[in-house]
Amino acid sequence: MKSLVLALTLFFSTTSLACKCGELEVEERLSNAQKVYWGKLTNADVLGVGSRISATIQVAESFKGKVFTHEEVMTNNSSCGVRFTINDSYLVFEDKSGQVNQCTMYNTSMVYSQSFQESLDKLRQLTKE
Repeated sequence: MKSLVLALTLFFSTTSLACKCGELEVEERLSNAQKVYWGKLTNADVLGVGSRISATIQVAESFKGKVFTHEEVMTNNSSCGVRFTINDSYLVFEDKSGQVNQCTMYNTSMVYSQSFQESLDKLRQLTKE
């Protein structure tokens, strides 16, 4: 159990250095989200004069909500905005607005694969209950 808590702490803290996300557990992130899924980012576009960015994710696995095979999320260009990288995989905790930030969308290449796998296993366990 201690290794899971450490892995989740590393997972959620390494991807949100520019923001004050707090130390929320996977259970809390899951309960606060309308949709939870992970997949590969296939497209990103700047909207308007560059204040917002839209990204399309090809979903590999869904954990909560009505998730489509391709989901679109938006972020802003603030310090808490997500830095999208095409073909990287992301774990997404999306709210009703479809807006994400570094505290709700995680580039899985920025964490150790074991930590990410433990996070996926925890999500799978929680969504079975």
